[in-house]
Amino acid sequence: MQSYMGKMFSRLRLQTAYRTDERIRIMNEMTSAMRVIKMYAWEWPFRKVIEQARRLEIDVILKSNYYRAVNLTLFFTSSKIILFISFLAYVLSGNILTAEKDCS
Repeated sequence: MQSYMGKMFSRLRLQTAYRTDERIRIMNEMTSAMRVIKMYAWEWPFRKVIEQARRLEIDVILKSNYYRAVNLTLFFTSSKIILFISFLAYVLSGNILTAEKDCS
């Protein structure tokens, strides 16, 4: 499970880096052509391109954060869930669960 999550986080980090690089490339092009953009009043079309690039970048970051939250939740709760399932299986198999049996 941890191996799979590690590969997934690595893949998402690579996608985030790609999206960030793309957005920075667009910003660099826009900055170097600022005079032309201002002269022809192309601010709004370029703004939309940058917003779209940022939206794609944020989507990948959010997806990564959702997976990270699930991973942390499983990390902190899995031992308790396994313990609960073990006790439940013990009780459902007809045994009586008492503190005396547990602690001895």
